Amino acid sequence: MKPRTTTIELVICYLLFVIAMVIMLSCSSTTSVKRSNTSCYFSNHREVENTIEDMKEWMIWDIQEGRIDSTIGATYVYNLDNLSNLMD
Repeated sequence: MKPRTTTIELVICYLLFVIAMVIMLSCSSTTSVKRSNTSCYFSNHREVENTIEDMKEWMIWDIQEGRIDSTIGATYVYNLDNLSNLMD
């Protein structure tokens, strides 16, 4: 039997989507300030790394506080670790 998607899982997916959209729009926005592609890449790369680390901290906190099942939370932390490793 496939487990149901919990509210916290939906919230995390939504946050990841919003973060990705903000990063994409920040590089493609047309403003009077000109940015080089390289500086935009490094700026966004650092922002993504910070966000991943924040999400890991929040998930660990939620596990400790009993807000999320430890197995599900550990899976999210594992996936966030893998994502962080891909960023290196």
